[in-house]
Amino acid sequence: MKEKILLTGGTGFFGSRMADYYKDKYEFLAVGSKKLDCTEQKAVDACVAEFRPDIIVHAGAVAVTNFCNEHPDAAHRINVDGAVYMAEAARKYGSKMVFISSEQIFNGNTNGGPFKEEDEAVPNTVYGANKLEAEGLLKEILDELWIVRFTWMFGLPEHGKNMSNGILWDTITKLLKQETIVASRHEFRGMGYIYETVANMEKLFKTPFGIYHLGAVNNNSRYEIVEHILKLLGLEEAPSFLESYDISNTGADDIVASMVVFHGSRPAKDRYRRFRIKDVEGHPDDYRSMEEVLTRRLTHYMEKDKKFMPLPDVMLIDGGEQHAKVARRVTERFGLAIPIFGMVKDDRHRTRALVTPEGREIGIQGTQVVFSLIGRIQEETHRFAITFNRESHGKSVRGSTLDGIPGVGEVRRLALLKHFKSLKAIKEASLEELQAVVPKNAAAAVYQWAHSTQDT
Repeated sequence: MKEKILLTGGTGFFGSRMADYYKDKYEFLAVGSKKLDCTEQKAVDACVAEFRPDIIVHAGAVAVTNFCNEHPDAAHRINVDGAVYMAEAARKYGSKMVFISSEQIFNGNTNGGPFKEEDEAVPNTVYGANKLEAEGLLKEILDELWIVRFTWMFGLPEHGKNMSNGILWDTITKLLKQETIVASRHEFRGMGYIYETVANMEKLFKTPFGIYHLGAVNNNSRYEIVEHILKLLGLEEAPSFLESYDISNTGADDIVASMVVFHGSRPAKDRYRRFRIKDVEGHPDDYRSMEEVLTRRLTHYMEKDKKFMPLPDVMLIDGGEQHAKVARRVTERFGLAIPIFGMVKDDRHRTRALVTPEGREIGIQGTQVVFSLIGRIQEETHRFAITFNRESHGKSVRGSTLDGIPGVGEVRRLALLKHFKSLKAIKEASLEELQAVVPKNAAAAVYQWAHSTQDT
């Protein structure tokens, strides 16, 4: 029989991942604040009485530092009173308890980290003070208690799981939003990848009750970590200009591409550019088309064409890993180092992730502001490409040499192009294939025209 775990904060960054990670091993009741208000003592008692968990993991809290500082009474009710009610219910119904605390209790300790469990706790925020007070009260209530002080946790957005602005995602988000990144050289805390922390929870259940710090030792300041993240991304400075590319086609004869430019979060329409693909023949080929477009764009730059200057800080390519690899290959051929990300779509044709040429995916759906910005860029790029494609296709249809063929008007001309996709395919079609699309007299006229113009 599976052990039962009551998990508060069950819809949060940590809780949603823990419940999913152990779903086959434990029976979970994962609750968020909407399902269980931990500041209501009777509701907490009733929940524990009904579920009778073997272990309560109390991760529910309000951890936004600014909110706690501005609303200390509300923060105390949630972070302290709520924890006390949960511990009293655990004692009453025979449950063990894990209380999720925070290394923020050391933020006022000027000795510098990393801190050990026995080091002096000196909180300098309301949230840190709340956690330290709750630790003391819970130790008086419950013997079967693990206190876990979480370090900085980092991870990336995932579908169906909430996101936290950990140091990694906070840095990426501020870059994309063109916001100033504030990072102290004097803030030292441990680091922990979210899934390493989650995996360690099962080990915790087998250790003696007590206080534990979960996370890897980190000797770098917040400033140094942010600096390292920027270097890994190739973005030591916030990107000013982002260029996005998309290919649109209605056959091999009508392939076009768009280059859309965003300055921060705003479209820079005076810098938009369009390309008609020239070198791709036969079947449409997105990779070769993208290679041609980027080659032409960078050639304009190398030739000092002011319409293509300066280079972008980031290139976004409509497509996945292979599209990003093509773009990387072109930039390297020109001796350029530009950060490149493919835009990977979900089944509703919305960008769900960015992907590097090396295949590393960065999910964006968990952070609304980034999801919205990348979605806007993708939609604008696609719109600009489609508009150009329709204009180009309309001109090619209206100005087509099919115009002079007896019995072929606009309706039949469009039917032929829709079926065969290109003028080249129409010329290569047999009489029988043409008759399957238009009446016999029109098909004969098209067939005669095609074979009398083969060498032009």
